[in-house]
Amino acid sequence: MAEEERINQVPHNPLLLDVNNPSHVVFLHPSDNPNNVLVSELLNGNNYGHWKKSMEMALISNNKLGFVLGTCPKPDSNSPLAPLADKWDRCDKIVIR
Repeated sequence: MAEEERINQVPHNPLLLDVNNPSHVVFLHPSDNPNNVLVSELLNGNNYGHWKKSMEMALISNNKLGFVLGTCPKPDSNSPLAPLADKWDRCDKIVIR
């Protein structure tokens, strides 16, 4: 089945498939890349609390904290959201870098 046909089978909810919406979990801005520095202060063992807060703020502002916490799982192949799996993979790689 073609990707376009699978997308058309998803119940009508524009928020689920509008991956160009900056609030969508798999949205990537053109400037997002694996070399972006999210937190300027490196984790050194003595600054965990400050580093954690800074990292959480950076991930929340990019709507990517769910990738780290595991609350944004990859759509499985049987899901109506399966066409988003490739986009999910790209976001995951950006976050994990």
